[in-house]
Amino acid sequence: TDVTLMAYPEDLSSNPEFVIPLDLASLGLFVGQCNDKVMVIGALADSQFSEVGFRMYDVLMTVDGDAMHFDFTGTSPQVAGPMNCGVPVTCGGVFVIIKSWLDPKTPVNGGTFRPISFVIPNRSCLAAELPAAVGGCWEVFRQVQTSVIGAFSQMMPDQLGGENLGTSNHTYIGGFDPARGRHYILYEYLNGGYPATTETDGASGTSLYDLGDTPQVFPAESVEQRLPLLIESLEVSTDGEGAGFRRSGLGSSRRIKVLSDGSQLNVMADRAVIPPWGPAGASPGMRNSFTVIRDGRTIEPSPIRGKVKAFPLQYGDVVLIQATAGGGVGDPLEREAERVRRDVLEGYTTPQRARDVYGVVLGDAGEIDVNRTRKARSELVGQRLYLQLKAGAEDEYDDRGCRLCKLSPAAADKIGVGDGDLVELVNRTTAPLRAWVRVTDEAPEDAVEIGPVGHRILGADTGGPIWIRPLRVEP
Repeated sequence: TDVTLMAYPEDLSSNPEFVIPLDLASLGLFVGQCNDKVMVIGALADSQFSEVGFRMYDVLMTVDGDAMHFDFTGTSPQVAGPMNCGVPVTCGGVFVIIKSWLDPKTPVNGGTFRPISFVIPNRSCLAAELPAAVGGCWEVFRQVQTSVIGAFSQMMPDQLGGENLGTSNHTYIGGFDPARGRHYILYEYLNGGYPATTETDGASGTSLYDLGDTPQVFPAESVEQRLPLLIESLEVSTDGEGAGFRRSGLGSSRRIKVLSDGSQLNVMADRAVIPPWGPAGASPGMRNSFTVIRDGRTIEPSPIRGKVKAFPLQYGDVVLIQATAGGGVGDPLEREAERVRRDVLEGYTTPQRARDVYGVVLGDAGEIDVNRTRKARSELVGQRLYLQLKAGAEDEYDDRGCRLCKLSPAAADKIGVGDGDLVELVNRTTAPLRAWVRVTDEAPEDAVEIGPVGHRILGADTGGPIWIRPLRVEP
C-alpha cells in the first residue's frame, strides 16, 4: 500500500490559515536514510487455536530535504490472532513520534503531515485486511512507534530518547458479583515509567504522550463501591527504572484483591518477555508482569507472559500488575552521583542497585563515599565485555526473521551465552542492536560479524571494539 496523506477539502487545504506544515528542512535532519527492525513476541490463543511467534516491524526511514518517507517492506504478514492493525493506525503511530519528537509545540492539522509518505505491504500486520482481527491494534501501534524512535536515534544522536513502554497493558478482571446480582468487569491499563531523553529523567507512572488525560486506572473508592474488588495498593516500583545517565521513570505496581468466586483474568500486553531498550549505553527498562497471589503463592496465569485468557480467579486471590518502564538514555555509570543519592533517599532506588548499576556507594548516613564510588565505577567498566566488530557480507536472520549473531565458542563463553540467547550490541551514540546467538566454529575468534544493515543501525566503526552484553529474556 502506497500512502500519501493529503488532508482537508481544497478550500481548507489551500488556505494557509488552516494548514500548518511540518518544516522538515529547518529541523536539522541530514539527508539520508536509516533502518530499524523491531521484534516482539505475539502470543494468541483460544480453545482451538494457539500461536506463539515473533512479529517483525521493519522500517526504512528516508529524509530528503522537505520530504520524509517510511518504507515498512519486510514487516510480518497479518496473523490469525488480534495482533494486526490497519493503515490508519500504522500512520498514526508514525505521526505521534514525528510530531512529539520534532515539533511538539506548534498546532497540528492535516497539513502538518503532507511531507510524509509511506509504503506499507498489503495484508501485513500493519495493513491487515478481512478476515484478520485487529483487537490488538494498539500493541502493534506501540511497536510502530518504537521502530520510528529507533530510526530517529540513528539520525539525531544528540536528541535521543529511550523506547516507550511498547505496550498498552490491557487488563480485564470480570465475572459475576453475587452480592449485587450482576456481571461486572474492571478494565484498566496500568501506567508505566516514561522513557528518558538526552536531557531529562522520565516521569513515573504516567500516561504516554499520545493518551492525554485518558483515565487508565480508576479511583479505589469507585471500584470498591461498585465491584467485588479491593484495591490493596497502587505504587511505583522500587528499582523499576531503565537505568542510564538519564533514567526512565519507574513502572507502577497495582494489587487488586478479588472478593468473589467465579471471576476471570484476561490480559493482552507486550514487553513481558523482552524489555524496552535504552540508547547510548543505557540499560533496558523493566518488564511487564501479571501474576496471581493465592494463599501466599505466586502463580503465573499463563505459560505465555503478557497473554492471559480466562484464568479462573478465586475469592481472596490478589492480581498483581507490574507495569514496564521505558528505556533510559546514556551510560548509568556517568549519572551524577548526587542524583543517584537522591533517588535512594526517595526510595526509588535501593542502595544495592545504586552500587551494582550506577556504581555509587553510600555511607551509613546516606552520604556519597567518593573513593569507593570511584573504585566501584572503575570495576564495573572493567567487567564489560568487548569484541572486535567485523563487517559481514550480509545480514543473517533465522527462520522467524530474527537477527542472528554468530559467535565462536570462546567468544560465547566469554560473554556467558549459548545458542538461542539474546544479546545487545551497544553503541555509545544510538539504540542497541539486538540479536540471537548462534554458536559456531566458523565465527571469528574474539570478534563478531555484522552485516551492512546492522552496521548502519549501530553506526559503529568496523574493526573497532563493540560492547556486547547478554539480555535476560523471561521464559
